[in-house]
Amino acid sequence: MRFLVIIFLVVFSFAKKDLTIASGGKGGNYYQVAEDIVNFCGREIKNKFGYNLINVPTSGSVENLNGLLRKKYSIGFVQQDVYAFFKKRDQLNEIENKTQKLFYLYPEYLHILIPIGWKPKSNGFLSLFENIFNKNKTISIYSLKNQVVYAKGGAIISAQALSYFLGLNLKVVDASKAKVNGPFIFVTGSGDSRIQAMLNSGKWMLLSFNGAELANKAMFYKPAKVTYIVNGKAVSANTVSIMSVAYSRKYRSKKRKEALKALKECIRSNIDDLIDDGVSDKWTIIQKVNGWGDEDE
Repeated sequence: MRFLVIIFLVVFSFAKKDLTIASGGKGGNYYQVAEDIVNFCGREIKNKFGYNLINVPTSGSVENLNGLLRKKYSIGFVQQDVYAFFKKRDQLNEIENKTQKLFYLYPEYLHILIPIGWKPKSNGFLSLFENIFNKNKTISIYSLKNQVVYAKGGAIISAQALSYFLGLNLKVVDASKAKVNGPFIFVTGSGDSRIQAMLNSGKWMLLSFNGAELANKAMFYKPAKVTYIVNGKAVSANTVSIMSVAYSRKYRSKKRKEALKALKECIRSNIDDLIDDGVSDKWTIIQKVNGWGDEDE
């Protein structure tokens, strides 16, 4: 018992001196952005406030948001659709009361891949799908209503959010636990190697749909377009982008508030060096979406 108490006190004391950034899987975009923040701003935060700035690898948006609410993390990277989905279902208003936007990160893109030859279970939109297989036309997202769709990891929540905000009544199946034989949903950057490999196989096509239909239902969806090169030809699809955001806890402590403010200012003031020397290739986009550096032009 004595040993357990000593360990608890050491861990608790250490945690009190940290500002933790819940990012994502090691080597991924979230992780690289957080690692750059630690490398460029960690010393300043330590010297001014005494806090260790730490990049914590996680499974992504859902874990990060839950960690903020449970006081496990100081900052968490979360997609806006995931944030909005849980906020809508949050009867205790915990998300509103305990978290806040610190700064924008960068957009991800909704990809819906359809197996070649797949047909909807109902016949209501059959002719629409026959058209897209032959002519690659842009169709209504509501063509997927009542269908079984597949996703993995955080994209499962994105698929559930898509169903919820548009009233699609999708049955979302975890693709890691079942054979995929229908639409496969990803939320990732344009040019993702997994998407490229699926298109190169000749067994999948990228669904092009009217992004404005989504934007009219939820403001975090923005009409966008993704493009891949398949067999030497550009294949484009209309879709939507979803912004990723760095959220933080709402602290009562004046020192913690000042530390978060200083961290944001450190990132802004070092944005050119982050673009030049950071590990992540997202800093030019982060600068643009936050409007950092415009006043210096």
